[in-house]
Amino acid sequence: MASRRGALFCGESMFSRQENASKTALLVFCAEFTRHGGKLIDCQVLNSHTASLGAIEIPRRDYLDHLAALRQQPLASRFWVPRTLFLPGSECFRHIFYWGVIIAAAELV
Repeated sequence: MASRRGALFCGESMFSRQENASKTALLVFCAEFTRHGGKLIDCQVLNSHTASLGAIEIPRRDYLDHLAALRQQPLASRFWVPRTLFLPGSECFRHIFYWGVIIAAAELV
């Protein structure tokens, strides 16, 4: 379950039967999302799992400012076309996670 608004994506929960499959899915999603103009992923909750992916807290006011600006920015409509996604081999990705008062930036290989 998730919702989107402009260049913001609000994720809810993820489930997988294979260990670390949700982390891989999130990595691939982040790469595609940013490639098509996505800027923020609101991961809702800071816990040990989101912290292991780089989540940190930011002030609520900063989050609301980002939210106001990014929900107006369009995301390429082709992003939502169903397709199979693949994890690129050696490309590094820079992405940002948000939730109510959390932001994170991480470099993943």
